[in-house]
Amino acid sequence: MPYSLLPPRLCAWAGRVSTGRLTMGYNPPRQAEKGNRSMSDKKPLVEKIAEFVEKTGFPLESDCIRLLSSKGWIVSKGSSFLDPDESILREVDIGAIKMERYGRKPFPCPVASISLTIECKTSERPWIFFPASVGMRNPLTAIKHSTSIENLLPTVTMPAKVSAVSADDLAGWGHPYSEPVSQANTYLVYASKPKDASGYSIRSAMMSAVKSMNDQLKRSQKYFEATGEGYALFYYPIVVLRGALFEATSDDTGQVAVKGSWHVRVDVDYLSPDQQFNYSAMRHIVDVVHEKALPQYLDSLETSHIPLFARVGELLPMPAE
Repeated sequence: MPYSLLPPRLCAWAGRVSTGRLTMGYNPPRQAEKGNRSMSDKKPLVEKIAEFVEKTGFPLESDCIRLLSSKGWIVSKGSSFLDPDESILREVDIGAIKMERYGRKPFPCPVASISLTIECKTSERPWIFFPASVGMRNPLTAIKHSTSIENLLPTVTMPAKVSAVSADDLAGWGHPYSEPVSQANTYLVYASKPKDASGYSIRSAMMSAVKSMNDQLKRSQKYFEATGEGYALFYYPIVVLRGALFEATSDDTGQVAVKGSWHVRVDVDYLSPDQQFNYSAMRHIVDVVHEKALPQYLDSLETSHIPLFARVGELLPMPAE
């Protein structure tokens, strides 16, 4: 309707709206937003960014790197690996390695090493794992998470008795996966409604650590085959959690018991493709460790490898003086 056909007061009102000069009985949007701002909106941008970063995994990554470095690990941040499922490069949060060496300085030769592929996760919601009631041993997984020990130095003739290293050998030498421990293969992130609970973020973190480990294993084997060099590499995919970690079990009567946990060993099934994209099922073990238990976990891992490293050293000829 043209302004000329409106009553004088409405005509004046419409004119002021159309020109953006309305002042009576009307608050411009900008003024309304100012009046309704919360206290958080008044925080400086740098404080908002700091609060945002604290909720990511970055502070936990930094703490883990400092801890590993202080314990003598060689640490790399953001190690790249090829995701075989999507044929794209990804990054694992932390890679760490510790070597056992022998020989005389200044050129000691590596014998064996522990290699970690670590994903760091911060969660405001608790992680819940459902472990099996019976302890399990995984010596075969220990073989899959290691380079071929019998081919440490392909150019050197090995004694017949060590021409092949079996899963039982590793078990006898004290590999951590050979200990009968309770393992979980079901997990959830807590939600106020059970139907909203999901284990996707947990599995995503575990699979990133597993895929990075597989990638490093393949590259190590190729390097050893091409150069004739080699040493034993024992790999461990790990997820470090900053947040609440729980285990839930159910007895024969259906009674549920929940307890806090520092370390959960998880049995993970993964359909792993080869270079021709033929998929085969593989089982892996992933250690989910609470950040406060990480120092003890690392110390225990190193201690358990002392007899392993000693046995591997016996398989190799001593270097010439």
